[in-house]
Formats: sequence, structure tokens, C-alpha cells
Amino acid sequence: SPNLAPLATVGISIKENEHLILPQARGALRVHTKMDTRLLALRLVPGFDDTILRYMIKAGAESGSLRALVLQLYGTGNAPMVKDDLIECLREARELGI
Repeated sequence: SPNLAPLATVGISIKENEHLILPQARGALRVHTKMDTRLLALRLVPGFDDTILRYMIKAGAESGSLRALVLQLYGTGNAPMVKDDLIECLREARELGI
């Protein structure tokens, strides 16, 4: 995230920022069985069409079958910042409760 320091820096060696790493969990593993599965996972590639994403979000919001959107972005997880339509589409999704 651009808002946080990296967990580690990789080069010839790996330098961890240990103060950012959470301690190991204690106790028994709890498995959560009640999960909302109304999500859409999309892998975006260079040249994708924003219109398709907008229609999918609108249809999911109207039918109540979509509560979350997971974007798999390209490269190191960077979103195309020059695509104003994508940013507007995500803003609309947020306003629809997604």
C-alpha cells in the first residue's frame, strides 16, 4: 500500500521491518463457516473495457447478488490511474453499497 511502509525490502538480501509484522496467533484455529459469498473477483489486464465492469456492477447491485468486488490488478497490483472511467465506476459501486 502506498500509505504504509513496506513489510520488507527485497534485494540481494531481505530486510524485514519487524515492527510491522503481527505476532503469531495464540489459541486454536477458528474456522468461519458463515461467509458472504456475494462477491465478484475480476482480473484486469491492460486494455480492459470499463463498460463491461460497469454493467456487471449495476446488474449485481440491482439483483442484490453482489456485495463485494475484488480486483486483481496487473504488475505489482497497480491500477491504471489514467482511466478516469474506472475510478468513476468504482465510485459508483461504492455508492451502491458494493
